[in-house]
Amino acid sequence: MGRLVSAFRLFISFVLGVLIGAIGLVVLISQETGVGNLVIAATPRVKDLQAGVERVEAQRDEVTRRLEKLAGVLEQVERRYEELGRRFEAMEAAVRGRSQAPGPGSRQPPVVPSPPAAEPPGP
Repeated sequence: MGRLVSAFRLFISFVLGVLIGAIGLVVLISQETGVGNLVIAATPRVKDLQAGVERVEAQRDEVTRRLEKLAGVLEQVERRYEELGRRFEAMEAAVRGRSQAPGPGSRQPPVVPSPPAAEPPGP
């Protein structure tokens, strides 16, 4: 009978140990304590992932800086293009103004008809 009681005590101790361990694990990993985050963050895989995320963020920042620089250059090109368009329109208007309204003292050169083309020799 003594063996049965000691086996029963051993079984109860084992079950109680498993139960206490499970509860402790749940408390350790729960978000309230934050200890689980420390345990997870210490793994090599998580450290590799963090390094990868940092590299990607650095690349993203570099691309953002390049995009902002490109936007500035495109704005300059747009301003120059608009200025060139205004200058062209002003020059075109000035040319049209001279050709449509000649001044009283200005003369347009007469239009000289071109001589007729020679006919090719016949057979």
